[in-house]
Amino acid sequence: MDVPIEFWERDEVKKALAARDIGGLFRLVRQHAGASQTTIGIAVGMPQGQISTIMSTGPRQRRISAYAVLERIADGLRIPDHGRQLLGLATQTVKGGDDPQDPDPWSLAAALTRSSIDAAIMDRFERLVLVQAMRYPSTPPTVMWPTIRQELQRAEAALAERQTLSIQRRLVNVIGTLSGIAGNLSVDLGRPARALEYFDVSWVAADEAANNDLAAWSLALQSIDPFFRGYGDEAASLLDQAAELADSESSARRRAWVAALRARAHAAAGNASTAAQALESAYAAIDQAEPKRNGTDFFDRDRLDGIAGTTYLLMRDTERATALISAATDRRPYADAKGRALLTLELAACHLIDQEPDEVVALIGEALDIADGQIVRPIMMRSRELRSRMGTWRDTAAVKALDARLATLRDLDQGK
Repeated sequence: MDVPIEFWERDEVKKALAARDIGGLFRLVRQHAGASQTTIGIAVGMPQGQISTIMSTGPRQRRISAYAVLERIADGLRIPDHGRQLLGLATQTVKGGDDPQDPDPWSLAAALTRSSIDAAIMDRFERLVLVQAMRYPSTPPTVMWPTIRQELQRAEAALAERQTLSIQRRLVNVIGTLSGIAGNLSVDLGRPARALEYFDVSWVAADEAANNDLAAWSLALQSIDPFFRGYGDEAASLLDQAAELADSESSARRRAWVAALRARAHAAAGNASTAAQALESAYAAIDQAEPKRNGTDFFDRDRLDGIAGTTYLLMRDTERATALISAATDRRPYADAKGRALLTLELAACHLIDQEPDEVVALIGEALDIADGQIVRPIMMRSRELRSRMGTWRDTAAVKALDARLATLRDLDQGK
């Protein structure tokens, strides 16, 4: 893609590059270089839908930090050396004679003679990653993070070695899955900027492996944080893309999960008819799901009922919402403390709409008790949001005790 050289001298372009505001950069390319979203997408190796999402979100969400993604964008747009430096990338100036950054021929020769990972070892690696995915709902993020970090390092080291094409493809998929889990854990631990970086890596891995199912899973995971931060439109846009990708090659169970999240996001964005249609699709898909569940393909009807309850809650149908959420809470495995706590907070929200402050306070306290030791960022954000919506309701001892408890908890919703 040819962008006029004078474009890169514009002050607003330099500002976008220095901030790594890629969405802002794409908008400037469209405005001043006459490129369409499709043209940009082809140049940088991203689907048009992702380009649209990056361009339409807020400045903080448009920022990309993943080195591999930035390098691919710089190559695709043919960003000159001074622009690459603003992005924090290595320049591509070719000098006469040997360059210290040139690949060493003897290192290349050694790489050609290294053996690939044995297929049986790769099988065990993939099983281990799926086990980690299954551990996520019942494991505190501080306990799980060291293992995920270690496995990511192992996968990166293996990918740096010579592998057969089939093993390399499997490693890319493993890195995509581990990066998605790492993104989720980063959200839980109050590190939203780092979470976006891991989700970027997961997307790059899915793109490299041409794995639409992994891409759909990654986008759906990425949508969870903006949903809990109150950006329903942003979450809905991500899930619209995820649903399109999931329809091409994902299992019925995955399609049900994406459709359920999409229903919830559109309900939050005020799109009731789209939410109802997505919820109908979710139930139709879960009815077609195979009995076996594994790894990231964990979704079931009980979880669907919980998300459906939240969807009806957002549409202010508290009677239907309360029934679904209560049943889903009762059926949620005891070990899934995070899930049960979030469902309990949704029950509190039902009572908030019904103007029942005593029940709201009691249920927020119950949710915090359930999640004791696993109070992740979404739980913290939802608890504080519900309390703030109570306003000046009766200043009772129970309310004061809840306020004191919330004040002592780590400020995860601010990313501290």
